[in-house]
Amino acid sequence: MDGRKYSPTNYRYGFNGKEKDDEVKVHDGTSYDFGARIYDPRIGRWLSVDKAATHYAPISPYILSLNNPIIFRDRDGNIVIGADGKAVTYTRDANNNIKWSANATQDVQRIGNAMLKTRTGTQVFTQMQNAAHPIKIVIDPSYNPKEQGLTEVERTWNSTTNEWDPKSATITIYEGNFKRMKQATDAGISHQGIQGKLYDEVIKQYGNYEAAMGATGAHEGIHGSSKTNIKQTLLNKFSSTRLYDTEAKPEGYETEFLKESLIINMETKVVTEIKSIQPEYKMEKIK
Repeated sequence: MDGRKYSPTNYRYGFNGKEKDDEVKVHDGTSYDFGARIYDPRIGRWLSVDKAATHYAPISPYILSLNNPIIFRDRDGNIVIGADGKAVTYTRDANNNIKWSANATQDVQRIGNAMLKTRTGTQVFTQMQNAAHPIKIVIDPSYNPKEQGLTEVERTWNSTTNEWDPKSATITIYEGNFKRMKQATDAGISHQGIQGKLYDEVIKQYGNYEAAMGATGAHEGIHGSSKTNIKQTLLNKFSSTRLYDTEAKPEGYETEFLKESLIINMETKVVTEIKSIQPEYKMEKIK
């Protein structure tokens, strides 16, 4: 902030160890050259659009580190990466088909393909991609009577902050649960609650349970990537009472994902029906 600073004039570097570029706005320490872009620390924004903006569609292309520089790192202003410098990436072609990087497992691709079909799923998957700790996604073919999905977090002690920081997270999706869910839905058996009804409708309209697994992926993705959720879950374990409701936010994302899945499927169905009547009609990509 102008007038509230101390920086020796002969020192070229500042925030994040980046070189100051005082010629942009004249004032000392108001612009930093990250390499790919110029950063203005007074507003916490880049001065140009992120070249990788298409990978982070729900996020403004001008913000730094997904608006959370404590967790996410953006070392050169070009692309946000995890603490280990590695990330699973994907691209979309003109037909909205997703192509994954070579390091993406089949399980990651399957859950990722389901999640990336909706706005909420894309938002959560992006947050998982760029968490400060690695996140592993595993599809377990078995049935779990207690959980559709489970997130296990490995922690490491941070002697500087005197807290347990997430070291890694493993998200397990139990496919056997969704097979039983589809069997019940196909047999006309309705599931209880609002979410249960939404799962029924998603399975009916798509004819499979891929979107249903994507919804659980969105739920568990919050448990695995949100540092606040991870910390509160740990505090709940150490307390004799439940201090925090750590399920509210994941449940909300899960429900929103299911609603969006129904809307997207309906839009696609309508466009397909129009094409069958008017062959010359060109389907626009649903954003």
